[in-house]
Amino acid sequence: MQRKEDSESVFNFGDLTIPIPAEDYEKVLGSELKSWLNKVESFDFQSFDGMKLHVYTACPDKPRGIVFFIHGFGEFFAKYYEFCALLTHSGYAFVFPELRGHGLSGREVDNPDLVHIESYDLYVEDIKALVERLVKPLSSRLSVPAYIFSHSMGGAITALYLERYPEDFKKAILCAPMLKMKLGNKELPILFWLSLRKLFRGGKSLAPTLKPFDEVPVFENSNCLSYERYITYFKMRVEDPAYRTQVGTSAWVYASIRATRKALREAGRIRTPILLLQAGLDRMVDNKAHEAFIQKVKEQSQIEFVSFPASKHELYSDSDAVITRFYRRILAFLEKV
Repeated sequence: MQRKEDSESVFNFGDLTIPIPAEDYEKVLGSELKSWLNKVESFDFQSFDGMKLHVYTACPDKPRGIVFFIHGFGEFFAKYYEFCALLTHSGYAFVFPELRGHGLSGREVDNPDLVHIESYDLYVEDIKALVERLVKPLSSRLSVPAYIFSHSMGGAITALYLERYPEDFKKAILCAPMLKMKLGNKELPILFWLSLRKLFRGGKSLAPTLKPFDEVPVFENSNCLSYERYITYFKMRVEDPAYRTQVGTSAWVYASIRATRKALREAGRIRTPILLLQAGLDRMVDNKAHEAFIQKVKEQSQIEFVSFPASKHELYSDSDAVITRFYRRILAFLEKV
């Protein structure tokens, strides 16, 4: 469907308006957006080591490109309904896998609250398997370019991927990328302590100071500024244990620190043009690392930087005005020759 922009504040697609008006959010999910969701395909994909990855995909008529998603820590497909609907209505296909340890994908621990991984190399090789067996064949069949969008932890995974496989995507969008966790001056002591914990086989246990999922919502402590979006997806977490992942094991924290250090250290290997979107009020990632990353990427590639000074970590869950600006910058970046 041709995108129509009736004003600077919204995208209109017939009966569907994006951003969905906050007061109508839950209702629209069950009506206009549900009809779109019925056209989304989902299936299980067996990764390089046999791990099951659950994948969602949709393709509009006459697509102009494919957007491959790498979501953030503790996330799942439903949080991106609005964004994916915008993409398909704007002429883009998408491929959205739920990462190992998340959503309906396979896990390495039984507790649904926990995300466990020994190394981010596993994430990178999962992505490579999906790219080679799904994205590249689809891109070739449709004769359209492939792009990658990532958020938070997905940004660290994407940076590592682009450093290792620089030719796989035409452009990359990093939303509040986790290029360094916000640990202050405690990163080295934490890394040392966690290495000891792993050595004594405590890697699969809940990381110290972190708390498992609590069925009592606390919007003020969340990473978003849209209460309607927050409470809608919180209810999904309460109803389905598969969506409750929100804390990492000791091994995950250890792997994350090592991965972000490597991603930042080797950023000069990236050849893919990048759009980096930063949340000014981010409590999860250290925005200072973005500056170092940008300077290194500039050595070999192009990088655009956009700041949302008054936004929290989840830029796609903000005021309607911010969400609109967020989507417009992404579409402009994809459409630019």
